[in-house]
Amino acid sequence: MKALNPAEQWVIAQATAGEIADMSKQFPDKGDRQLSADFLEALLMGIRPDVKLHRHGVRIFGACIDEPIDLENAQIPCEVRLEHFQFNARVTFAGANFAANASFQGSTFKTEAKFTRVKVGGDAAFGAVVFEGPVSFMGGRHRRRFRSARDNVSFQRARGKDSE
Repeated sequence: MKALNPAEQWVIAQATAGEIADMSKQFPDKGDRQLSADFLEALLMGIRPDVKLHRHGVRIFGACIDEPIDLENAQIPCEVRLEHFQFNARVTFAGANFAANASFQGSTFKTEAKFTRVKVGGDAAFGAVVFEGPVSFMGGRHRRRFRSARDNVSFQRARGKDSE
C-alpha cells in the first residue's frame, strides 16, 4: 500500500474513533486537504487493513480529490458523508450499493459524475451540491428518500437527458 499523507493519516484516526474528519479545521490550507482516490475508495469499501470502521461510518468534510474516483459496483458497508468536498476529476458511483445513508451535501463535482443504478440503504442527500459537468442519476434506488433541497442543487454545465 502507498504511504499515506498527513491528511489521510488524520482521516483514519477520526474514522476509527467515530469522529467527523473536518479537514477545514485540522488543515486550514486547502492544499493540505488532499486525499488520494485509492485511499478514499479503499476506506469507503472497508478494505483498508489498517482501519476498523466505527459504527458511525466515514464522515469527511472539506477534502479535495484531484484523481478520478471509480467505485462502480462497489459495496459500501457504512454510512458515508463526503460533505463540502471538491471532486476535480471524474467520479463514478454507478451501480454502487451504500448500506446506509449517503451524503454529498455542499460538494462540488468539477467534471463528470455518475450515480446511475446506485442503491442507498437510507437517505441520499445532495443539498447545495454543484455539478459543473455531466451528471447521471438514472435507475437509482433509495430505501428512504432522496433529498436534494432542489433549490440549492446547481447543474452549472451539466448536460444531457440525465441532468434535467
